[in-house]
Amino acid sequence: MTEPVIVGVDDSGRSLRALMWATHEAAVHNAALRVVHVLPTREHDIPFHPPGMWLSVRDHGVDILTEAATIAKESRPGLDVSAELMVGHPAAVFVDLSKQASAVVLGARG
Repeated sequence: MTEPVIVGVDDSGRSLRALMWATHEAAVHNAALRVVHVLPTREHDIPFHPPGMWLSVRDHGVDILTEAATIAKESRPGLDVSAELMVGHPAAVFVDLSKQASAVVLGARG
């Protein structure tokens, strides 16, 4: 079986373009699509935010994933799509995920 195509998503327009490209590639290569959103670590990256902020950030991440997975499924019915919320430093997370992927697709930001 072909390793999955992994796409990193956030709430930017560039992320949506990356999602659409990854969805197409997964379909063309008969691979699963794994949609991933990475949250900062609670203790190290957002320590000075008010109580409850991390939960709010997490909930927003779930919303991003839900929308991205829905878009992918609607654009390619029958495609095996999964979504996963991860915590860590994005670069390290995607490098680690790349070890078991046919491709890792990311948008550009900033």
